[in-house]
Amino acid sequence: MYKFAFIVLHYMNVSDTIECVDSIIRTISGKNYDIIVVDNGSNNGSYEVLKERYLRHSFVHILRSQENIGFARGNNIGFKYAKHRLGSDFIILLNNDTILLQPNFLEKIEEIYRKTKFAVLGPDITTPKGEHQNPQRVKPLTISEAKRLRMKFFILLTLNFVGLDAFFQRIYRDIKRRLGISPAKIQNDLYLKELENVQLHGACLIFSPEYVKRFEGLYDKTFLYVEEDILFHLCLHEGLKTLYSPEIRIFHKEDGSTDFIYRTSSRKRRFIYLNTIKSLKVFLNFVRNYENEVKRIKG
Repeated sequence: MYKFAFIVLHYMNVSDTIECVDSIIRTISGKNYDIIVVDNGSNNGSYEVLKERYLRHSFVHILRSQENIGFARGNNIGFKYAKHRLGSDFIILLNNDTILLQPNFLEKIEEIYRKTKFAVLGPDITTPKGEHQNPQRVKPLTISEAKRLRMKFFILLTLNFVGLDAFFQRIYRDIKRRLGISPAKIQNDLYLKELENVQLHGACLIFSPEYVKRFEGLYDKTFLYVEEDILFHLCLHEGLKTLYSPEIRIFHKEDGSTDFIYRTSSRKRRFIYLNTIKSLKVFLNFVRNYENEVKRIKG
């Protein structure tokens, strides 16, 4: 019998984290699973709230980082705890602003694994707007694309300081729409069917024994953003199968923690631009120095 662990990274927004954890407890029954909540350096007392709330749930483990160490490193605390302390076979990274609604979620994961021997699995992720966030990409990010994206975000960051970035983005979207370039359209054609070796959205990443036995989590030099691109590159390079399946589903409220901290849209956009620029630099270094860099997460 396989053992599962859900990793929920928490930062400040305790109501979202409680809703996420409670949705797992309410939805999943009769399976061998643990929930690991990693508090990523919250300073608003929410760690203590979570400890108290789940005190009587022996399968809910509340861990703590003394500071906010970012998405990858924060999740890796839970990943290593699940792998080495709990002996988990499957490790599921779940954003704290997601909700589990499918009672046979774990059974479906086992069924799909038996058929496909995937390394990393992604579910159909729906948003309040009815969008489907998986698969994220069908081809890996290239060095030239990463460079162009860095330049784009440098421009947006500069425009943000003079209050023109939102206007620029609207113009850019209008031009793409008139040219018939619509990522949403492409996405809508893909989410209906199972797809192998595609890039998966970070709101829910399901790691099978094929991955867990070989790695200690995510590549950890990013703070936030581009983690999915790095993971996709890693899996392709190592011959590990990524898989998108519409047979499993979650609901994603989106950006709970960043919305909680950055109430004004201008500040939130600046946070996104700055961290994306940094993470794209990390991605370029990872790709160029792959053999040395991948050692950071190999078990």
